[in-house]
Amino acid sequence: MDSEVTKYIVFAFGLGTAIIGFVFPDDLRHPDFYRKCLIASVSSAIIGLAFEYTKTFNLTGGVTLVVMSIALLHLTTFKLLSKLFKKITGHDPCVTSVSSSVGHPPLGGFKYKYPKSRKVELSDFAFSFLQALLPIFTAMLLIYFIKN
Repeated sequence: MDSEVTKYIVFAFGLGTAIIGFVFPDDLRHPDFYRKCLIASVSSAIIGLAFEYTKTFNLTGGVTLVVMSIALLHLTTFKLLSKLFKKITGHDPCVTSVSSSVGHPPLGGFKYKYPKSRKVELSDFAFSFLQALLPIFTAMLLIYFIKN
């Protein structure tokens, strides 16, 4: 198989595993869903490490590993921010959406539903933005520093 085709397939797997976590952040609270995402993201990072080590794609050193580790970066950021916000607010933060308003119940995901008594707070908006944007900006910064 051509090296370019292999690169696109491998990067599609790496980015695909990241997209699942980004698209379903509420469901990351469900232990089974989180575990499956974690297995996929660790697998992606290991594959990235293998391709990085063998220099199969002839890219600047580190780029393949960063791209393939975006999912793991997101899950790590999500878990750390969840623990931080829980320590600050006293309860698990919820992920907000466009239709969320302070004082109203959060939407929840397909697998995870928030308690009926849970209401959206201002801190939930901060958590939502940070958990979505920090991994993206971190990956962009890593690639920038690797390239320069």
